[in-house]
Amino acid sequence: MLDDLKKEFEQIRQAIADGDREAAMEMLSLRCTPGDPLHDSLILLDTRLSNLQQSVIEGVISREDENIERNGISKGLLHLVKTLEARAEHPLESSHQVPETPKAQPVAEHSEKKPTPKSKLDARKWAIAAGLLFTALTIWGIISWAFRHPSAPITRDLSLQLAMTPSDIPIGPLGKVQILIGKYTSEQINVPSNGVLQLKNIPIQSGNDTVKILLPDLKYKHEIVWQNRDAKNGLKYQIVLKTNTFSGKVLRPDLRSAPNVELEIEGGLARDTTDAEGNFSFVLPDWGASNVQLVMRRAGKVIVNRKVGLNAAVFKDLKTPD
Repeated sequence: MLDDLKKEFEQIRQAIADGDREAAMEMLSLRCTPGDPLHDSLILLDTRLSNLQQSVIEGVISREDENIERNGISKGLLHLVKTLEARAEHPLESSHQVPETPKAQPVAEHSEKKPTPKSKLDARKWAIAAGLLFTALTIWGIISWAFRHPSAPITRDLSLQLAMTPSDIPIGPLGKVQILIGKYTSEQINVPSNGVLQLKNIPIQSGNDTVKILLPDLKYKHEIVWQNRDAKNGLKYQIVLKTNTFSGKVLRPDLRSAPNVELEIEGGLARDTTDAEGNFSFVLPDWGASNVQLVMRRAGKVIVNRKVGLNAAVFKDLKTPD
């Protein structure tokens, strides 16, 4: 049993040495049960670590102070390990009720008291002293942090900027957007024409909050790329549309090239005019459509208006009616 405890304490020490203080606290929580003074100390250490992580996110703590605080938390965790080891090696005796002395029997004036073993007294004193020292250090850390960060916020304001790539494809408004930050989920908000959204009083859950952008009205396949990863409050995202390029040639019925023919897809989603050889090319966003509306004009007059399949073979050889 004692060997298993030693292995467990070594694992906790290794986690502290590796900088994985959260894992060390999780393992210690199995040994520090509620009601135990060491459990209160562990909670204080966990609070210090959470406050430190938040300070790093807000940028209100220097690198030197951050390292000092992390070292202090690690020392506190090591104090807890040492105290638990002392308990395991020299377990404290549980208190026993003293039986009542019968009234008829007089109590001896010089009853001999059984001495407590010196090793147990030393272990008890050491545990009490270590606990008091650890508590004092923890309180000092919390007070010093509070003075350094008198106005550490629990919410923040965010500015999100959305930009489209490629920007020359006229897909129209982005519609509504939904923002997910940590455990917070916003309502669906209309994206303004400038693509900039202002979010107020967003709750901060932890130092590992991630931001996710959802555009439910955007039917075209896309990828949202975070542009400025070092920014804290002003975030920029690029909405990268997945596109397909279609090119071909327009011919007359006699198979001669048809120059100066304007081609339009889906009411203006893509346009091009054939060159002297009848060649054209345009880029369309990928949205899985199997058919699109094609309009062809010559000198402003509509000569073709029909649905065509959205594939490369269809656009290779298009023909005018005259």
